Amino acid sequence: MPQPDWYNVGLKLFITRGDTVLGLTDPESGNLDLPGGRINGDELLAPFERIIAMEVKEELGPGFKYGLSHPLLPVAAFRIHKPERKLKVFLVGFHARWLSGEPVISYEHSAFEWVPVAELQGRMKNGGFADGARQFREWFARDFRK
Repeated sequence: MPQPDWYNVGLKLFITRGDTVLGLTDPESGNLDLPGGRINGDELLAPFERIIAMEVKEELGPGFKYGLSHPLLPVAAFRIHKPERKLKVFLVGFHARWLSGEPVISYEHSAFEWVPVAELQGRMKNGGFADGARQFREWFARDFRK
């Protein structure tokens, strides 16, 4: 009988400005990342909106303003596996719109850029992130752009 597996859970944001998505560069790998992060043990019962707000403030600075799409529904669900760190993460992606301010990135990232939605999947080097980008692109074309 298959055994259950254990994952960290993370929340990621697809923040759009027009037809672009905010991408962040991971300084270790150089890969494109999205704002957000793993849920900490003390955040287990916290509303997702509060966790997301803390991550955005930490990663993009207090002057970066965004609006979450409501109702807060996942637009992508994907997994990453980093065997060298024995880390498996199940990520849930949400949509937000950029409102104002430029990102002031933290030590967690080395750069940012606004990536066209159509190019996002091809720019994601991690297979899990590429799959999440594909799901987002399909949602964006189907539901967001109506």
